[in-house]
Amino acid sequence: MKNTKISAWDYLWYALYSFAGLGLEIVLISIIEPIFFGKISEYNTIQSIIHWILTILCWAIMMIVLVKSSEKKLDFLVWNHEKITTSLMYGIIYIVLNRNTKYSYLAMVIAFII
Repeated sequence: MKNTKISAWDYLWYALYSFAGLGLEIVLISIIEPIFFGKISEYNTIQSIIHWILTILCWAIMMIVLVKSSEKKLDFLVWNHEKITTSLMYGIIYIVLNRNTKYSYLAMVIAFII
C-alpha cells in the first residue's frame, strides 16, 4: 500500500460506487434490454430469466471490481477467511430460527440481545 492517508471520503466514494453498481439494472432496463426484448412489462418467462441473469452478472462484476480495488487502495480485506465472526453466526441462527414460526419468538429474543 502507498503512503497515502485514507480518509472517510474514500469510503464514501466506494459506497457511491456500489450504489452505482446497483443502478446498472436501470441501464439494463431502460437502454439495453428494450433494444432486444421490448418493454419490460411484456417480457415472457425466458426474457425475465435473461434479465435476472444479466442483472446478477452486472452486480457480481461490480462487486469483484470494488473488492479488488478496496484491497489495493484502502488495504481493506473483505474476504477474510481466518474465522467466522460472532455477528455472522448470530445472523445465521436468526435466519434459521425465524424460518420456522414455532421458534420465531426465540429469533426475536436473539435479535434484541445482539
